Amino acid sequence: MTRLVLLLLFIILIWWNACISCAEAECNDTDIRLVGGNDYTEGRVEVCVDGVWGTVCDDLWGVDDAAVACKKLGLEYTGAVAYGSAYFGVGSGPIVLDNVGCTGNE
Repeated sequence: MTRLVLLLLFIILIWWNACISCAEAECNDTDIRLVGGNDYTEGRVEVCVDGVWGTVCDDLWGVDDAAVACKKLGLEYTGAVAYGSAYFGVGSGPIVLDNVGCTGNE
């Protein structure tokens, strides 16, 4: 009887947990986000242009560009690392920026 009660409690706890599914929020021009990383501090850089998320080509992408992106996201930007070659996966949206050339002072 005790096993049955424990099993029923276990089933109730599994089935009756609060869960949600949210729609993606609209993006505003110049919003940026990181996608495909292990946490909020890393990932493929995506930028909002005309209300659509798009990817950033890694041509000329470097440490200064990575630092500016981290700064815009409100993250620590000293020691930022720039990855190329779709390190965090290939994006599905259009390429909206190419040959980015940040100086680090933006």
